[in-house]
Amino acid sequence: MSRCHGWCFTTFKTEPEPVFDERVFSYLVFGRETCPTSGRRHLQGFVWFVDRKRLASAKKIFPDCHLEASKGSPQQAADYCKKDGDFQEYGRLPDSQQKSNAFAVVLAAAEEGDVDAIKRDYPGLYLRYKKNILSSVAFRTRELENSCGVWICGPPRCGKDAGVRRLGDVYSKPLNKWWDGYRDEEFVLVSDIEPSHSAWLGYYLKIWSDRYPFQAEIKGASILIRPVKIFCTSNFRLEEVFSGQILDALQARFNIFDRYDNTVKRRQESAPNWSVFDQLLKEEDGLAELTFTENVPVPSTAVINVPVPSTAVINIPVPSTSEEYIPAASMNDGYSSSEQFQKKKKTRRN
Repeated sequence: MSRCHGWCFTTFKTEPEPVFDERVFSYLVFGRETCPTSGRRHLQGFVWFVDRKRLASAKKIFPDCHLEASKGSPQQAADYCKKDGDFQEYGRLPDSQQKSNAFAVVLAAAEEGDVDAIKRDYPGLYLRYKKNILSSVAFRTRELENSCGVWICGPPRCGKDAGVRRLGDVYSKPLNKWWDGYRDEEFVLVSDIEPSHSAWLGYYLKIWSDRYPFQAEIKGASILIRPVKIFCTSNFRLEEVFSGQILDALQARFNIFDRYDNTVKRRQESAPNWSVFDQLLKEEDGLAELTFTENVPVPSTAVINVPVPSTAVINIPVPSTSEEYIPAASMNDGYSSSEQFQKKKKTRRN
């Protein structure tokens, strides 16, 4: 049987009567009654323990009583014991509205995003209703204007993570799919990505770095969120970790800051032909009968080519003492590229 605070008891042993102990009980009431058929005197009582008790524990305190867990509210149980008018009452009757008031406080805190306060002040409710509480948290979910990925690659100790952390409101995300501990931070940092992570990580990075809100997985639930920036740091360039269509998708979502050669590569952006898409949504029969107002008429079997601007590489000198960066490790360590970094790493292991 589960633990509970409230227990109802009945006993034919009327002497001595139960004694109120405030260290054990917060409330105790019992009524002196007479059985209408047998005429036997008995006590009908209700007790609210300070700590929740199992039946075996309650039986040790009331060894001569028949005990049952209270099924109604404390007020209903107390009224039943006092119905004949001959009763004894001690302590303070638990507020039957206390739990509902707690729910109201928890809901208000969740809507403000203050999950830490809920865990601190109402740990029992948080553990029991974690999924419902987190689903009520008002995380930012507004769609962004553009994709939001930033890939920072470079040698060890060059200030990749430190530069991101200086932004302030940063969630350091573990290198897995879970978002436990996220508290609506504006920026997200995923550190130390390596080629061994490519098999599973590429799928998630496509979703996280796009402009749309997404369902972030937490243990036992999910939350709808949309951070402003997703920062990824690595000793490897993006094309050294991912390949194929995953690489194409990520290059369209990430700006790349390369500390090996101090360059910035802007993400590849292409505007979809919305006039074609809009009419496709309106016409169930496909392209056969479409007429285009903004484009040259296209046969149903034609391929629509959308020009994509070539990726420009902008050389930006970044001095190691620049105020825009945490002082980096010396760039004279022989790491002119990530390939050389890996060679030296293997040499050191051997």
